[in-house]
Amino acid sequence: MAAMGASYLIVGGPRLHHVDGKLDMTAVHNTAEGLNRLGEAVQKEGLKLCYHNHWMEFEDHPSEMSFILKETDPKLVWLNYDIGNCYIHHLGLGPNPAAFSQEHVKRIAIYHVKDVGLNSQGKAVNTELGAGKIDLKGVVAPLLHSDWEGWLTVEQSGNYPKGWQHPVAVMR
Repeated sequence: MAAMGASYLIVGGPRLHHVDGKLDMTAVHNTAEGLNRLGEAVQKEGLKLCYHNHWMEFEDHPSEMSFILKETDPKLVWLNYDIGNCYIHHLGLGPNPAAFSQEHVKRIAIYHVKDVGLNSQGKAVNTELGAGKIDLKGVVAPLLHSDWEGWLTVEQSGNYPKGWQHPVAVMR
């Protein structure tokens, strides 16, 4: 990947194993250890390892994400922060996407920027940027006037292969 010009190796995973309805701490520790080892290996190749979150990493209390952040080496394991997935769990009292960004900006190498709204049944649905419920300005605020370097990737989920009707306006 590095030979092809890549900067990042992005990984994610399924929800960790639970025993009797509780997060299996052996699975947590094994996952963190594996991420650290993988981060070290890809760093030797000139890449940064980024963990891409899904909603389930925020589900438990304490959450899988809290253990990933605590038990992985910040010099080896970065985040590919999907703000839409964080928001979907925020509806179930998970972290606020803007607050999570503010707190963990130094661990975030890539942002998946998308917006989420609620349909008439109260279910989270992807929307065009600015049309949903996520405080997008709050999410990117920690990046402005800072030395942050990374990628902001606009992710429009849920309408492939149909494109945005007004992409220039959405991007503004």
